[in-house]
Amino acid sequence: MDVLRRKNVKVTGSPGSPVVMQAHGFGCDQNMWRLVAPALAEEFQVVLFDYVGSGGSDPSAWSAERYGSLDGYARDVVEVCEALDLRDVAFVGHSVSAMIGVRAAATAPERFSSLVMVGPSPCYIDDDTYRGGFCAEDIDELLESLESNYLGWSATMAPVIMANPERPELGEELTNSFCATDPAIARVFARTTFLSDSRADLKSVDVPTLVLECAQDVIAPREVGGYVHAAIPGSDMSTLTITARDAATGPVLEIAGDLDYDQAPRLRQAVTALSLEPEQCLVLDLSGIRFCDSSGITALIVARNHAVAARADITRAAVPDNTIRILRIVGLDRVFTIHPDVGTATTHRPATGGP
Repeated sequence: MDVLRRKNVKVTGSPGSPVVMQAHGFGCDQNMWRLVAPALAEEFQVVLFDYVGSGGSDPSAWSAERYGSLDGYARDVVEVCEALDLRDVAFVGHSVSAMIGVRAAATAPERFSSLVMVGPSPCYIDDDTYRGGFCAEDIDELLESLESNYLGWSATMAPVIMANPERPELGEELTNSFCATDPAIARVFARTTFLSDSRADLKSVDVPTLVLECAQDVIAPREVGGYVHAAIPGSDMSTLTITARDAATGPVLEIAGDLDYDQAPRLRQAVTALSLEPEQCLVLDLSGIRFCDSSGITALIVARNHAVAARADITRAAVPDNTIRILRIVGLDRVFTIHPDVGTATTHRPATGGP
């Protein structure tokens, strides 16, 4: 079986376009990108794959010796790049894959142009000068629980990791993904993930790097994102910020950063916490948004529904072109009222009571 079939590689988008490779984390597979990849494929060639032992990969190619180290997973990444003869790849790694991407870029620097690290953690265990989120005893207990009853551990931990209690279907989806993994393979991947220490690798990263942290992450606390950002020379870091203020027409939420799968729940929480009066207009200032995926679009729909329930109006202001394009793709440009700037939005009153 060739490399592409062994790792269940899928390529979408236009050949010749810039390449984005997306890599999943522990207990998942490429399906986790299903809501993001189609939007990226509008402008990029998108490469998805499953690490050996995950998803639709060939389990017969898995060995505890190779995958007992993050280097084994990094070899999967490099082998996909070699099989497709990819150059200048923008590698997007979620969770442990962020560190796998660091090792892949060090192994084959000619293949990679940039790294996007989503919820990265170079080390999960605290020490005297570093907070990883867990003490050594915590990790021992986590691994012991996983190894003794993997399916029970999955059912308990997946909803906690996912959070978003208002959307239990997400926790169920992650539970199902965990449970679909062979327990023997999951045990090795878990030990590789939670016991690895990649802090020393960060200083050698020499490609443009964006660190995306989640404001509420039970696995990687906020301090970890800051540590990674500080350790990688010249890296950028983005966290969604939401600032509320009042205008004559009603509340204004200024939203900046990446409105994505990790950050969208913060917008939903901020919006639903607002007390809107009938005939007020909620203005969402999106001028600072750098990226918006389907989870972000869902959060915008939640905001609209909240305003409608309060018999208030809602409008979006200064929507970036890339987000406008996504709204058009899904037909929501005909549903959302959009103004060119906040000044216009806060002086405009819709002719009807609905958005």
